[in-house]
Amino acid sequence: MVWYTNKIIIIPTVVVTVLVILAIVLPTSILLPKKSDTQTLTINQIHFVQTHVLPPQGLNWTTPNGGNVSYHLTGQRQTMILIKFDQDVVGEEIKLQIWVPTVPGSVGNETEFELATVLPLEQPDMLPPTESNGTIYANNTFSVQVLPQYIVPGMKVVAGGHGFDSTDPVFPVVGMNSVMRLPLLPFYLFGANDSSIPYNVTTMPPESKIKAIYQTWPVSVLDVYNHPAGIVKWKTVSLGAGDGGQAYLVKGTNQIRSGFVLMGAVLGFLSGFQGANGDGGQTNNLIYAPLIGLNTNGFYTGPGGGLGGGSRGTGDYSYTGIFIHEMGHAWGLPHSGEAYTAGTFPYAQGSLNGSVWGFDFDHQEFLSTCIPTSSGSYKNCNSSHVVANGCCIRQDPMQGGSGDQSKGYPYTLFPDFDMGRQQMYMEGTTTLKADGNHSYSGGRIIYVKDTDSYIRWDSIDNKYVPYIVTNGSKGMDMYSDLPVVRDVDVYTIFIHWNNAPTSVCKECTQVYDPLKYKGNLLFRLDPTIPENLKLIKPNTGALPWFCHSSGCDFTFRVTYTDGFTLTKLLQRGVRSWFSPTGQPNAEYADPMDGNSLMLFSENVPADRVLSKVELLWTPFGAKGLNDGN
Repeated sequence: MVWYTNKIIIIPTVVVTVLVILAIVLPTSILLPKKSDTQTLTINQIHFVQTHVLPPQGLNWTTPNGGNVSYHLTGQRQTMILIKFDQDVVGEEIKLQIWVPTVPGSVGNETEFELATVLPLEQPDMLPPTESNGTIYANNTFSVQVLPQYIVPGMKVVAGGHGFDSTDPVFPVVGMNSVMRLPLLPFYLFGANDSSIPYNVTTMPPESKIKAIYQTWPVSVLDVYNHPAGIVKWKTVSLGAGDGGQAYLVKGTNQIRSGFVLMGAVLGFLSGFQGANGDGGQTNNLIYAPLIGLNTNGFYTGPGGGLGGGSRGTGDYSYTGIFIHEMGHAWGLPHSGEAYTAGTFPYAQGSLNGSVWGFDFDHQEFLSTCIPTSSGSYKNCNSSHVVANGCCIRQDPMQGGSGDQSKGYPYTLFPDFDMGRQQMYMEGTTTLKADGNHSYSGGRIIYVKDTDSYIRWDSIDNKYVPYIVTNGSKGMDMYSDLPVVRDVDVYTIFIHWNNAPTSVCKECTQVYDPLKYKGNLLFRLDPTIPENLKLIKPNTGALPWFCHSSGCDFTFRVTYTDGFTLTKLLQRGVRSWFSPTGQPNAEYADPMDGNSLMLFSENVPADRVLSKVELLWTPFGAKGLNDGN
């Protein structure tokens, strides 16, 4: 391929015709002007930079325990391209063509490309610096920063310039253009209020930290916002058995028997918010709760750490090291030192020894895997960190690495392997079945508001495909646990039910103050309608497994001030898996078992004024409500 600029080339056909005629008429030879020689231009190295510096094919790992993880470019995210040429072309004007496929998901088909943009390469002396005036990332390396819209699956890049043949095309691996939503929902407990810690501090971090979170996570778009519920304010919290005693009611932080029990309860409430709104499961939603609690003397005491996992996290309100660590757990990341010992993390002792460098687009700096000199961890780091290649290596923030960052950075660099894990959390895995269809495992389900539909990523075709909502597992997962109505006024109602009749905590059963906001509503089966009961008759109805998770032993009912009632049979019970008509499990009645304190969360319409909330004991609820239950 010969490099051309964006100029119109007019071929003088008339002159050519005259020359041809003359050549025919005259017996002498006529030599046409010789085309000027062009130099060959070949790429020695090329890298694509987002959170980390990646080769075109991305990175791949097989961990000692046989796990496979990969990390490639995230679609539609700002990217820098680094190129080192075989030829000495410093000072020459070299440009980069970016071609994109005209057919979504097309990879490598030369007939389905269009030129998207042409960008001049920055000279090597313009390469961005390394943080804390560290060692330059590379010499003799050209660079260019590319807007997100050009980073798509199937793209190719070609370098060249005036007087140069263009290079062979390079096809980087590009994946999902992902969107992660992160609602923040502060919990103000035991009398805490705006005077304790101002609401505007806890409901949203500074813009600089939101940008820093984005630079840390491998997503295309990060949507951080205060949860529509605003804040949670409760005077008491019921805590379950399992930390040395029975369930108990807490009215201050100094009454908690062990440090992480309250945070565990908050994670349960966060799951309740997600479940009641259909924002949990495989959706692209995380959630974090800053925890503000007072002791019984009315003084604020910090939570003393954090807790995270299963798309949720809680901890302090500063949105610094604890936050980024617990949200790593929310993404599914483990403690990397323990993971290294278990054979599921590749770098020694949970360090970054072996990870590629990173980059921060806000600071326009490369991030070395060495602890920077301006870091608070730099002094005497050789006594606490892995030492390699003459420097102390950073620790993963998932293994004590908080604080290894340069001055001015709220978070330190994660290893590339963590990015691969997070990317797989978003994309999932697509495999080809024997019949040629695709099978999906993991990955996020994305709601598309314009079409009121859902999509997911297909990593074989490199594109989004429809996600079909179903009543999965024969009714166990109604509407895939997704909303049937969105963005309406709702009350979210939490109930703690102490199911142990011999428990000493009679106050542990409580209905928490409802929260009113714009939210979603899930499928509701009214057990007072006979036709509904026919649908869920165990093993024989149209939804034969509706009650197979643990039975349908509870019914939720609300009454409004105008007398209107709503009733919902809950897919919760006290029985064993797949034994909806079996005997109750003893653990649910044991006051020393954590399962005896049960948390229920439901959304109900808030178009009326709520007056009464009831949780009904309705054993074998698939048979309906009657005087006996």
